[in-house]
Amino acid sequence: MSRLSTERRLRFSIEQDYQLLTEILRQNPFQDVSRWKDVHENFVNECNVPFSLRTCKDHCNHLLNLYTKGSLKIRPKESPEEFLNKKSLLHDLLKLRNNNFNVDDYPSPSTKYENITNDKYSLKMVLKKEIKQDILEMSDSDEDDFYWKETEEKEEEKNMDIEEVLLKKKLELEERRLALKERRLQLEEERFELDKFERTKRMELERAERDLYIKVAMKNQEIITALTNRLVNKCNGDNLCIL
Repeated sequence: MSRLSTERRLRFSIEQDYQLLTEILRQNPFQDVSRWKDVHENFVNECNVPFSLRTCKDHCNHLLNLYTKGSLKIRPKESPEEFLNKKSLLHDLLKLRNNNFNVDDYPSPSTKYENITNDKYSLKMVLKKEIKQDILEMSDSDEDDFYWKETEEKEEEKNMDIEEVLLKKKLELEERRLALKERRLQLEEERFELDKFERTKRMELERAERDLYIKVAMKNQEIITALTNRLVNKCNGDNLCIL
């Protein structure tokens, strides 16, 4: 199991694609393969990501193959200008690779093993060594798989769609929260108006009761005054009769 199997693998970013292709175009390692080390060192120092030399080579070939097949697609968040710039760099790199490609530099299987065909044991050891090297390279490629693949791009687009849905849900919840807040304020205003109406009616009732009390008191006072006057007048009449 690779060390990146349990976590999200790193990939070349849009800017790192540009940095790598620019450095390769500047160094032209197709003319001298020893320049790949300089390409790798400068690129890693610039992007500050520990890509391996093999990963840089494979990623360059991967992009060139996509460009050659016409399968190179614009990446999410990559502007049309950046995509055209990348295609221009790949076009120049493809010309460099084709101009510096020499079939004689790649020995055929017959010439590769011509010195050991008579020694079965040596041939077996060489084959075992190459198989072991291929396994190590495959393992290294698996651990340093920083490619951006179309399936991963689709997954990223899917994640973006999910984020849009979540954002939409969040906005809907925010709208509902604001609607509830407005309704709460409306209820508070209605309760305030009801309290105000109740206080007004209570004050009117108290005023009416006070006015009625005053009227009754005044009426009682008038009755008492009238009775008192009548009694006084009666007493005065009786005194005159006695005299």
